[in-house]
Amino acid sequence: GTPATRLRLRTALIPDRELREKLDADIDRMTGMIESVLTLTRSELNAEAPRQLSLSALVEALVDDYRDVGKPVELRPGAPSVVLGGASLFSSQRGHGARPAPHDIRVTGRPVSLQRAVSNLVENALKYGRRATVGIEADMTHARITVEDEGSEMSIAEIESVIAPFRRGANHGRVNGFGLGLTIVDTVAQQHGGRLYFEEGAHGLRACLEILRS
Repeated sequence: GTPATRLRLRTALIPDRELREKLDADIDRMTGMIESVLTLTRSELNAEAPRQLSLSALVEALVDDYRDVGKPVELRPGAPSVVLGGASLFSSQRGHGARPAPHDIRVTGRPVSLQRAVSNLVENALKYGRRATVGIEADMTHARITVEDEGSEMSIAEIESVIAPFRRGANHGRVNGFGLGLTIVDTVAQQHGGRLYFEEGAHGLRACLEILRS
């Protein structure tokens, strides 16, 4: 931070406006890239202690934050979960039942890391697919957060290829970023005993962040 501040102060003294603006843009890009690398490094260092948290509340608050600033982000209502029953005395067939979607999904995890991961998925959906629809579901062992975009031109194979550090999508020239967003999400997923994967959605690509609940 301090060297960048000195550079900005010195740049402000340059009388040539065009040159000054070019240098300011270079400094912005440099500091943005450094911050992205530091964010990835912090994710890999795994310094945050896991604790019990409400994943539902974390996701809902994140969606509300985006909506408050006018971003096209929605929360998808949860679907009922299917419960497999036992065989009865009169039939060897196992019964099925449904229960309402859980209002509060609790997990043991790192809240700051999870929030960063979900934010990265939402930002990716907004950059490449215009809108983001966020969903959350869970079974006894895993919780899954989904972020579906609308009209992304990227295929599953293409989006999986940009998980590697500093890889960006085909239309990277029209959006900001340094190609570390999905790398950070993948790192956070692995730290929580899960995975990041993609599937075809109703309107675009759906990113799935799956983690262990405990």
